[in-house]
Amino acid sequence: MRRSIVLGLAFGDEGKGATTQWLCRQALRYGRQPLVVRFNGGAQAAHTVILDGEEHICSTYGSGVLLGVPTFLSKDFYFDPICAWNEYKTLETKSPKLIVHPYCRIVTPYDVLAGINNTKVVKDGTCGKGIFQTFSRYNNANFTTVLPQRDREDFLRMFLYQVRSYYHVEKDYELEDLFVKSMLALPFTVAPEPSVNDNTEVVYEGAQGLLLDMDYGFFPNVTPSHTGLDNLNPETLSQANVYLVTRTYTTRHGNGYEPRHPLSWDLTGKHETNVENEYQGRFKTGILDFDLILKAMERHHLDVWQHKHRLQFHLMVTHGDLALQNGYIEYLVHNQVFKQPISNLKDLKQLFVRLLDDAPITFQSINVILSPDGQQA
Repeated sequence: MRRSIVLGLAFGDEGKGATTQWLCRQALRYGRQPLVVRFNGGAQAAHTVILDGEEHICSTYGSGVLLGVPTFLSKDFYFDPICAWNEYKTLETKSPKLIVHPYCRIVTPYDVLAGINNTKVVKDGTCGKGIFQTFSRYNNANFTTVLPQRDREDFLRMFLYQVRSYYHVEKDYELEDLFVKSMLALPFTVAPEPSVNDNTEVVYEGAQGLLLDMDYGFFPNVTPSHTGLDNLNPETLSQANVYLVTRTYTTRHGNGYEPRHPLSWDLTGKHETNVENEYQGRFKTGILDFDLILKAMERHHLDVWQHKHRLQFHLMVTHGDLALQNGYIEYLVHNQVFKQPISNLKDLKQLFVRLLDDAPITFQSINVILSPDGQQA
């Protein structure tokens, strides 16, 4: 069984959705049965995929959903039934298949409200999805939620009572009804693991980026989740293919890192999911900061992971069309700014080959995605 793991090399927004869809498309092309596993993060993901002109932003579902690929939410996923139900309604005609681990962490409206009303959480950075509060609640109150396959309403009402008691707030009848109705209306099955066979290709789709990791990111502007390989077991990791994703420039949506050098490319009219909002603030761009990429690899000790589990690393470069359109790429390495002419894909790939000479890990391939629909050249 083939296993592929998709990770962002910076602060999220790198193109993990396009990469995941491309891997699913490749699997189908070769007669395999892809399955996408969401193994960290939650509904704060906004992975944009486009297929045959149809666009969808994957929040709960995996980025193979437009291809009919099932999604499995692992025990480390933050499951928000309201977000999942709202997303399902945009996908209903495709009858998307969703499988949920019984021990996944469930996000309630009380967690969301507690997060957006917490001044420190807002200051440190949040997507307004209640992820940090849910993380804290499960850790501090020793919640042992076991999501049942059937007869969920009584379980949900008692669960909401426990969450409400944890926060010492009054009952919000409207929000609780919405939560329960969403969970009951959403089509999904509960299972500790999905059904797989020798022909299955499992794509583990990461959320956010390596530099937002709760242990290895830049504090305090991190996420309460492992964004690297920590949530995956040795059997999953053994000889797996790991796809590390970067844009041809650096982005940051939210508090924290400020690009050291502005991006000279004109992004007017460029397809972009990220927009300024009241929680994350502005969407920041800068030239490709390769020092950051190297730092992400070093902080996560990817060389140790590679040696221990015999991992095969691949680099995925997205938004390659911008480098070709502008005829150059600017990048920062060893605190020096360089400008490299780019006239074709060979130039772009050769640039990354040179840059990866300083990487602590060995790469098997460099791939370039040119367009938002995940088409690769």
